[in-house]
Amino acid sequence: VLTIAMLGRGLGRSALGAWALIGTSATLISLADLGLSSVALKHSICDEEGTVAARSVALSQWTTLLLAPVFAALSYWVYLSELRGAIDASVASSRALSVAGAAALLAGSITAYSSAQRAWLVGKGATRALAAARASGALAQVTLTAVGLWLRWGIAAPALGVLGSSVIESLMVARSATWIDARVRVVPRGFPQAKEWREAVRESSAALAINAAAVLAVRVDVAVLARVAPLAAVGAYQVSLRVTDQLFTLVKQVGAAMQHRLGTRQGRDETLTFGTIVMTSTFASAVIALAFCGRALLRAWAGPVVDESIFGLSLALTGLGAVVAMSSELASAGLNVAARSQWSGARPHILGSVANAVITLGGASHLGVWAVAGGTIVGNTVIAILTYRSLLALNQTSARAQLVALAPIAAPVLVSFVLGALLAPRSLTVLGSLVACSITGIAAAATLWITLRRASAQETECTSLSLQRP
Repeated sequence: VLTIAMLGRGLGRSALGAWALIGTSATLISLADLGLSSVALKHSICDEEGTVAARSVALSQWTTLLLAPVFAALSYWVYLSELRGAIDASVASSRALSVAGAAALLAGSITAYSSAQRAWLVGKGATRALAAARASGALAQVTLTAVGLWLRWGIAAPALGVLGSSVIESLMVARSATWIDARVRVVPRGFPQAKEWREAVRESSAALAINAAAVLAVRVDVAVLARVAPLAAVGAYQVSLRVTDQLFTLVKQVGAAMQHRLGTRQGRDETLTFGTIVMTSTFASAVIALAFCGRALLRAWAGPVVDESIFGLSLALTGLGAVVAMSSELASAGLNVAARSQWSGARPHILGSVANAVITLGGASHLGVWAVAGGTIVGNTVIAILTYRSLLALNQTSARAQLVALAPIAAPVLVSFVLGALLAPRSLTVLGSLVACSITGIAAAATLWITLRRASAQETECTSLSLQRP
């Protein structure tokens, strides 16, 4: 949040578009562990003794050490190879671009290396340790970026901020993991044999497919748009994507804190129903409030890039795609933990990403952001439908029962939509925008609380009546 506020004023629209490419370039490197961090998460939940989970972390670390340079080179080719020719020297010098690109790729490599330890901590329910690491990394990023902009480092400032953040967060994650279990080391021991590696990669192949599909579905969009639109428009699209990303990440923490309960059938059913209702309705209400009433507030935050004509449409489309993704977030996690094969959870992501890629790549040159963001909406819809279909078959429940269980989502979403539309004409100023978004969000939250209380009371009454029957 603070970084975008600084960059929106300190870089300018075209440089902000260039940073969108540089900042996104590290995402491809997250695939360097070949999905083994997801295996570490599963084992940390299911392996009570802990030896298998610790070894899974080590295998992920070894894999990342070997493959991170390869994925960094691929990332450079996808995101950064044509950047020098697309940006004027007065906006960003060649030296600043080189420093920014190198720092971003190094930060991505460090984050990829620590991903298995982070996943292991999630499986152990160590949310406080993860929160402290994330908060410290965020503080470092904001501080370094602010200092860099003050010293006129230009586009290198946010990249060095990201690098500092990744170093501090990864060190704190490593310290927490080793404190809980000394077998989870900062530097792995015992280079894996070929047979052990093949078996591990076979187990993680589905997770790799899911991660690759996610990168293809969302993170490549910026690179595709940069080839058909000016960098200023790319910057506006990236800011709209960052709005939904930050909201998504914030709300997703509810699910992250509940994932350790997915190991049992009862815990999984309760977590999926309650967690999905709370996460989806909260996120959708926030996105609706910002789409209707948040323009002035977002302009005060991100600067003049919000005035780009593409911004409003981008926010609406990326927000809708993220709402669909949020609705199946916990369902995907539950399917990965409960299914006999992780391919049960991978297939929906693969098919959804194929649909996304076909629409994005096929229509970007003619439809621009409609194709880029619209492909994400269609792809996420395919993922959600297929994920719930597999989960329903696994739990032996009907689609109707699942829809009834998730019905409370509709009430707060409807309230936020109606209030947002009514308050939109009064949200032209920063204060008016803040008040309108607050009223819409509070009303939606109150509606959700009332709806959940009524549903709980009805469930208690039905249970009581059933127990009274002879």
